[in-house]
Amino acid sequence: MPNLKRIPVTQLKPGQFVVDISQQLGHMRVSASGWVRTQIAINELIAKGIVSVVINEEKHLKSKNDDALSIKDNLGHVPFNQELDAAKKAVNRLTKELSKAFELIRHNDLIDATLLHFAAMEFISSSYRNSAAVLSLVRVTYYKDFQLGHALRCAAYFSATLRSLEWPADVAQNWVVGALLHDIGKLQMSQSIQQPNMHDLTEQQRMKDEFVKPEHVQNGINIAEFVGSLTQETIEIIEQHHERLDGSGYPTGQKLTDLNDGVRLFCIIDEFDRMTRVGDHGKPYGVLQAFRRMLQLEKQFDFELLQRFIKCIGVYPPGTLVKLSSGKVGLVLDRGISSVHPNVKVIYNDKMGHHVEAKNLDLSNNPSEVISGLFYGNKIGIFAENYL
Repeated sequence: MPNLKRIPVTQLKPGQFVVDISQQLGHMRVSASGWVRTQIAINELIAKGIVSVVINEEKHLKSKNDDALSIKDNLGHVPFNQELDAAKKAVNRLTKELSKAFELIRHNDLIDATLLHFAAMEFISSSYRNSAAVLSLVRVTYYKDFQLGHALRCAAYFSATLRSLEWPADVAQNWVVGALLHDIGKLQMSQSIQQPNMHDLTEQQRMKDEFVKPEHVQNGINIAEFVGSLTQETIEIIEQHHERLDGSGYPTGQKLTDLNDGVRLFCIIDEFDRMTRVGDHGKPYGVLQAFRRMLQLEKQFDFELLQRFIKCIGVYPPGTLVKLSSGKVGLVLDRGISSVHPNVKVIYNDKMGHHVEAKNLDLSNNPSEVISGLFYGNKIGIFAENYL
């Protein structure tokens, strides 16, 4: 019989072999077995709400070829409509915790990173079950605080793409927390920097802000050090999200070989959300326009990851209102089998000028209905968030 012992996770040490999770908190159920190689792996277990583990005292890490600790989330693909309620709860909880953290940072107070990790866990779990549900919710929601909305959208894009790249959810967690906190350095800067989508910003002010904005990276690093409990991946996102592969970024001008895949991907996501929400000179790009613009900047971004991101998000991302060839208006739910023939919820008839009974429609199975363009429902009081 192996010599098994149950210990608190805080007593776990690198080099020990975990047989099973004995006790854990939170809603994301995880199971683990394997070698604990580093303190970072232990910190990840603690962040996930692991309270105690069972170890085999007879096994000790000797070979570099031994399997590393593996944490497998019990996740599978859940249909959009089945996941939507859980996604709403996850998004609401994370929004609440992130908003609270941002206000504390703005007032130079210490944030509780553990609470943020717990909320992020639920958010990632929902995204890994059906990324379109989470993504559609954060894309259609209006956030008065631009920094809050930007962080949530980036986290949703990041989670969705990491899932499509088959990164395990436990690996994704610290990167996604980095997405949530990447711009915390701006929270103690001027309102024009914090809220770049303000309509009354002059071109002169925008130019001035662009000149001083690089300071927010060092500000973010200082805040992260003050918090003191953030992981290496999270800090790397804060430090490097404005670096570019050709060395044209800031603050250090690091090039291709200095940036890992997580940072390379997030640089793409951060710039995409900026383009589609603020754009240049305060004029946002459309999604397709932003994709084209970023493809032209191929020296700055990892071209393969950019293509994977475009394929994952699609030309009509979840939460987009589109007009069909029949004149009907649909809300994109998920990409289905093709990004140009997504699943939509039909909600309105633009030709007749009235609402219709909501009905889900798979455009890949309805060749007579094709997307003819975007539908700007805000102008007539049709807001996508009311139909989710």
